[in-house]
This record gives sequence, C-alpha cells and structure tokens, in this order.
Amino acid sequence: MGLPIIPLWKEAPFIRLVIPFIAGIIAEYFLKTDPLIYWEILCCSFFGILLFSCLKLSFRFKFIFIYGLLINILFIGIGGLVSYSNNSSPKATVVENLIKDSPVFIITITQPASIKPKSFKTEASITAIQNKNFCIGPSTNIIVYFRKDSTASPPEYGDRIAFIKSPARIKNIPGTTGFDYVKYCALRNIYFQVFLDPHDYSRLKEKDINWLSGILFPVQKWVITILQTNIPGKKEYGLAEALMIGYKDDLDKQLIRSYSNTGVVHVVAISGLHLGLIYALLKFFCLPLGKKKYGRGLSALIIITGLWLFSLLAGGSPSVLRSAVMFSFIVAGQTINRRASIFNNLAASAFFLLCYDPYWLWDIGFQLSYAALISIVIFMKPIYNLITFENKILDNIWKLNAVTLAAQILTAPVCIYYFHQFPTLFLITNFIAVPLSSIILMGEIALCGVSFIKIIAAPVGWILSWMLKIMNTSVEALGSFTFSTVTGLDISMLQVLLLYVMISAGGAWLILQHRKALPLALVAGILFMVMRLI
Repeated sequence: MGLPIIPLWKEAPFIRLVIPFIAGIIAEYFLKTDPLIYWEILCCSFFGILLFSCLKLSFRFKFIFIYGLLINILFIGIGGLVSYSNNSSPKATVVENLIKDSPVFIITITQPASIKPKSFKTEASITAIQNKNFCIGPSTNIIVYFRKDSTASPPEYGDRIAFIKSPARIKNIPGTTGFDYVKYCALRNIYFQVFLDPHDYSRLKEKDINWLSGILFPVQKWVITILQTNIPGKKEYGLAEALMIGYKDDLDKQLIRSYSNTGVVHVVAISGLHLGLIYALLKFFCLPLGKKKYGRGLSALIIITGLWLFSLLAGGSPSVLRSAVMFSFIVAGQTINRRASIFNNLAASAFFLLCYDPYWLWDIGFQLSYAALISIVIFMKPIYNLITFENKILDNIWKLNAVTLAAQILTAPVCIYYFHQFPTLFLITNFIAVPLSSIILMGEIALCGVSFIKIIAAPVGWILSWMLKIMNTSVEALGSFTFSTVTGLDISMLQVLLLYVMISAGGAWLILQHRKALPLALVAGILFMVMRLI
C-alpha cells in the first residue's frame, strides 16, 4: 500500500500556493522588510505572469517552470505583505512614546474577566489616547488587572474604562525557562499591562459590544452555570468546563499537570479532537441522506451548521474556530468532489486562516492541529494494517491505538521543542481518556439540552461527575509514576527539522518502498544524534 505522493501536487493545488505564502510570512517575520519591496515583488511577478501568458504555446510548454517560479514569487510577496499589515509592533511603539505625556487612556474590555486571588484579570483594546493636543486610537491590546474591592463590581465585556495610570511593557515571567511570554503576547497584539485600583479608573456610560461576542459570552456563561449546578465536585466541573467550552479558570493546576505529563492534555483544550468527534457523529446521522437526490448538499449543510453551532456553544475561542474552518473546508471539498484530496482541503483551510491572521503560524495549537491531522492521514492506515484482528472489539481497540500512534509521529517533534518532555504512557492514557472524554462531551451537550428539566438534569450531571472522576483518577494514578514522562529534552529548531527529514524519509522508505530515502533518513538521524552529543 502506498501513498500517492507524485500526483499529490496535481490533486492538491493549494499546497503549491500555501508553501510560498508561508515562506513570505516567515521572511517578513524575521527580516522586517520594507512593504514597498513586497509591492514591487507583487507587481513584477503579476506582470511577468501576464507577459508569459501572451507568449506562444510551444514556448510556454517548454519553459513552464518559469510560470511556476513567477507564481511562487507572487505568493511569497502576498505572504510578506499580509504579515506586514498584521504587525502591530509599530502601534505599540506609538503608545510607548505617548505614555511619557501622561495622557488619558480609554479602553474597551474585550474578554470576560477571570478571577485571580487578589484581582480580576481581563484583556482590553486601547481605543483612544487623549491629551490636550491629540486624540488617537492605536488599536493595541492590553492586559488589565482590576484589584478586588468589596465596593466595586468586576468589569464586564463591553465596558469602556478611562484611566490616567501609565501602562507598563509586558516582561517575561521571572523564574520561567523555555517560554517567551513577551513573544506569546505580542503574537496576540498584546504589548502592555496595567494594574488598576478602584480609584484609578472610571467607567464610561456607553458600552462597545460586538454582536457576535455579545452572543458568545452569554452562551459561555450559561453553559458554565449549568455545569457547576449539575456536576458535583470542583475538580469534576472544572474539567467539564474545559472539555465543553475551553474555560480553564476552574481547572485544578495539579490535575492539568497530570494530563500534560501523561500526553492527554489535548482532551482538556477544545481542539480538532472535539470537532472531529462532532463531525463524525453528524456524518453518521447524515448517512441516510446520501441516497437522496440533494442528499450530498443537504448533509454538507447540516454538518457545517452543526460544527459552527458547537463552536459557538464552545465559546468561539480561536482554536475551536480554526478547527471549524478546517473541517468546513474538508466537508465542502468532499461535497464538490468525492475524490477531493484531504491534503488540498487542509492546505486551503490553512491558507485562508493565515490570510486572516498570519501570526497563527506561530501558535502552538495551530501547529499541533495540522501536524496531528496530517500525521493521522499519512500514517494511520499503514500502522493499522500492521496487525489484523478478527474480533471487532479488539479491532476497534487497535484502531484507536493506531490513531494515537499516528498522531504522535508528527506532533512529537513540536511537543519536545516547546515542552521539553515526552510522555511514555500516552498509549495507555489515550486509550482511557479519549473514549471517556468523547462520551463525557456528548453527555455535557445532552445536559445543556435537558438542563431546564431538573429531574433529568440531576442524574445526568451525577453520571458525568462519576465518569470525570474515573478519568481524573486514572490519569493522576498513571502520572504519579516516575517513568511516565521523559524530561529535559531540549532540542533546537535545526534538530526539529532533522527529525522531520528523518520521519519523512523513513516513511517514504517503509510505506512507499523508496529505497533511496533510507540513506537520507539515516543521515538525518546521525546528524541529530551528533548535535545532541555536542
């Protein structure tokens, strides 16, 4: 069994576009090029394509590589220009210069406040900076801490706040290694933070509420209230909130550490796993429509609508919206063409997502989502075909483990690079946590549906609490073993690239039977080991 690597470029044209587009984003991120250069690249490549199209057909056919080169240059320029237009660091510099004049800052709260021991933490957008001589709006985000006070109510989404106190630049957290908090915030257009006492600010009368967020946040609050009311146990409802809507303020820190150490932290965060489960269920329920005249279009509409409704129910966080876009492209591609390449659908979704926010390219969730899906598509069937079980139960168990193993192949280098550890018991913990979390998620959706009937909601909540307790106890027990996690795995970006070369070449040798790929895999592996020893 082999993968169609050679025809892939023809069946998945978006791959040929997204690669130079990403190259342009990366080039701008590191080189900080003048935007005029990108406009020159766009104009030259565009007119070069027009000129090439006017030449004789025989010449175009003979030198078709020139056309491909011009297309690549065009999309490199587009990627660089999109990245430059989304760079908000110049706005942060403007704000920093204006702080010296002690102006009045007017901000709009953009996120519901989370409760900290001594304060309320939220995010806001700087909508205006006012002084006697100027009034500008740099549209830069800021983290705001409101000190708790018995006489002051916590800020709400949409509140407009005015204050004079000067914000400070965000700095890396002392005592942490391997995590660049400044970079993490900058990628989210956050450069400043401020601590406000009740007497430091004033609330303005008017509010600024986005219609979509005005729907999402109340829904999120409604779901949290239902889960806390019907699921007994703080650990249990804290995990239930994370599973359902990605709300992590009530999560037990030691518990989340156990999930991370055992390789199942992905079940806690709303991700492609959750959307994949909803997608599979909706697709199963829509199977009868496939035989009808307009069944394909109707089932696609139902599946996409269901995915986005769940995304809204899950609070509409960036990670879940990215997954919704990704699966929507997959559904649309399969509807338009039954033989549509899943690689093309993934490349198309990545392209449009990066057009919206090119800095998602550096988001760990974005990287892991695509790495896991691509890894499952490539390696799941070859791994699954290694062992055959006639018993259906054993076969389904092996299929689940095959998916888990496949997902780890391309996500492992990313996880090691960012988190400097690797879970050794991920097969066991995934075998327990993935099915249980899937059932729990379905149960939570059902609980929201029957929440107005207390006589039904109470037992459903109790059953969910019992299942959550089993999952938590199992993960914590496995995480308590000293050998559950290999730590201290510090690798460089070059070593990550060598690992991917080794995996790609090794996969081509084992799956596609390309003998020439084996030496490349060995060379990459040797270079990786040499760099570890140096």
